Amino acid sequence: MTRRSAVAALLLVTLIPPVLRAEESTADWIKRILDPSTIGVTPPPGSSLNKKITVDTIRYDRAAPPAKRTAVYMAPVATIDAAAKHFEDTLGVTPVADTDPKGMKRYLFTVTEKPAQAKGLRITIFRSPWVDGMAQIQMEYVPPA
Repeated sequence: MTRRSAVAALLLVTLIPPVLRAEESTADWIKRILDPSTIGVTPPPGSSLNKKITVDTIRYDRAAPPAKRTAVYMAPVATIDAAAKHFEDTLGVTPVADTDPKGMKRYLFTVTEKPAQAKGLRITIFRSPWVDGMAQIQMEYVPPA
């Protein structure tokens, strides 16, 4: 490499924005999957982690703080109310209940105080737009500063 091309390469590397220089890998996204047991929360009975939708959610949440953890669980759509009741009993938090634009039930839990271990957790339960006949339980946790 000539001195001139080495200088040009160095200039190019220093001028590329950091976002373009460091691509995250699937392994990086997998590290950001929330294990709810670490904050004292259990998913509703009959639900299961959907790793693909979880990783996609993490991948496209570009504005997320580095400490944010996400997990997406799936359960039969008929169990939306039971899932909401599970979290209401487990967390001692009353959800905000409404409907989505198609008239389907939706619940939002936000843990702001107690239980202290789960402070910073947000759970949304709604009909999955990605999997027919399933409810999506999206858990997002940002630890308090």
